Amino acid sequence: MPNQWSDYKKYRLTHIVCLNALSIAGNHIISDNYNFSSNQLNNIEISKSLTNIQNIDWSSEGSLKYLKGVSGSNLLAADIITSFKN
Repeated sequence: MPNQWSDYKKYRLTHIVCLNALSIAGNHIISDNYNFSSNQLNNIEISKSLTNIQNIDWSSEGSLKYLKGVSGSNLLAADIITSFKN
């Protein structure tokens, strides 16, 4: 998603609320796909899950327009985690 990463005004992907949500969701996906006995990540499952993240509308004028603060990050993180399961 290079366009979303590079255009701060048009997309919210690099705004702190979204970055925080991505870190929360990242913690969830890593925890779910980490084998503690072998200290290995299941990269195949992580890659499959991350393809669904592209379906989120990251635009500044979309549903993320009014997300603010920790509560907004938690709400978005829940949506991202749900997208992993689809």
